[in-house]
Amino acid sequence: MSDDIPGDAGPGGRGVRPGWRWQLILSLLLNFVLAGLLAGAFARAHLRMSGSRDAGFGPLAAALSRDDRLAMRDAFKSAGPSRDAVRADSRADYAELARLLTSDPFDRAAAGAVLDRQSLLMRGRFDQAQAVLLDRITAMTPPERAGFARRLLAALPKPD
Repeated sequence: MSDDIPGDAGPGGRGVRPGWRWQLILSLLLNFVLAGLLAGAFARAHLRMSGSRDAGFGPLAAALSRDDRLAMRDAFKSAGPSRDAVRADSRADYAELARLLTSDPFDRAAAGAVLDRQSLLMRGRFDQAQAVLLDRITAMTPPERAGFARRLLAALPKPD
């Protein structure tokens, strides 16, 4: 009995072995988990920009004053699509990915396109947050930037 799957011939005329199919599924699931982790990290960063202790930039956020974080949150909100619009786009992408995961045959290229859209969405939001941070730092006076630098160094994790 052959390990080949009928009707799924590759370039050499042989079908895809079941082991490869599972590896493909595992790879896709790992990518899906990674996209979810990135989305979760973004969500935590966004919540932190609302005035809690971290704006998603680790020591940079910890070194900012509460007023700076609040001003950055407001600037971030007005600089791009609304949080609801981003969530709706993300939800639509995940729904599309779920549909693709259950389709047979599995369309790797289409799933890759969905993950690429998620990656671009997250990268765009990160770039937007970075621009807001740089705008805020640029608006600081030299003594304010010096204080920010001191707080930044103090916020760095201590070496083990």
